[in-house]
Parts: sequence; C-alpha cells; structure tokens
Amino acid sequence: MTGIRCFRSGRACFLAAVILLIWAGMALAADHAIYWADPADGARLTRLPLEVGAERSLRLQAEVPAGKTLKAHFCVVTFDPVVISILDAGGAADSPIPPVAVNTETAGVIRLNAFSVRGAPGPATVPLLDVTIRGASPGQCDLGIQVKNFGASATDEFIPTEVPLGVVVSSAVKD
Repeated sequence: MTGIRCFRSGRACFLAAVILLIWAGMALAADHAIYWADPADGARLTRLPLEVGAERSLRLQAEVPAGKTLKAHFCVVTFDPVVISILDAGGAADSPIPPVAVNTETAGVIRLNAFSVRGAPGPATVPLLDVTIRGASPGQCDLGIQVKNFGASATDEFIPTEVPLGVVVSSAVKD
C-alpha cells in the first residue's frame, strides 16, 4: 500500500511541476511587448487624438527579455489609409537592428524586416521604426502591429505582445 501512495504522490508532484513550467513559460512570453511610443521621451502610447491635417511622429519599439537576443524580426503595421496617412516611415536612427527593408507600397500596410548578426541582447527596449502620420479624415483606426517573426533564430523566437495604438482623428477646429 505504501508503494501506491508514493506512486500517486510522485505522479501528483510531476503533474504540478509540468503545470508550473507551463505557467512560467506563459509568464515569460507575456513579459515583453511591441508598442508605439513618443520618440521624444519614450512614453508608451495606446491612444492618440489627432486633428485632420495635423502631423505626429511615432516610434515602434519592442522589449527584449533578459536572456534573449533579438537578431531578426518581420513585422507588419496596419492602419486605415482613409483616416490617417503615412508621410514618412524608416528605421529608427538609434536602432541596433535597423530595418533591411521598409515597404509602404500597399495602402494601409507597412512591412518591415531586419537582421543583425550581433543583435540586441536583453533586457532592452529596442527602437524598430520611426513614422510620421497625418490625420487624413475624421474617424478612428488602430495602428496595428502583427509580428510574424521575432527572435534570435527560427528555433528561438520570443513573440512579443502586440499593443496597437488607437488613433482618433477629429475635424480641425475653426475659429
């Protein structure tokens, strides 16, 4: 009978250890994000009021967790081109991983990818893209982020939590 108790107890301990490892892995995966920020002070932005015709510079940046190195990424930014227009999009000048390509040919889409042999070791906040937007017409849209690849290699990816920027464009106030 004692052997059965040990077996049941051992199985329970094993099951608890597996659950703990899964939980720890999910916590690690959720501890870093890719988000929009104010390029002047790095403050995270989740909502942006803008008037028609007004321009605003933004920075896409990502957090690299401790023990990881970002050597490559492929991201897609989406937006409603009726509500906002992109005036300029390019790699952040101070990025340790400047984009190899920034593609704005498709309306409402910016594609960027980068690769670096050295990479950016974590923990770090890495600037990925600088954009300047203009309010085109009244409405609202997300400056969405879709991360396709993000990591040190195809077998060592650590996809960040995608935090979109809600842009609300209002009519310009007339005097």
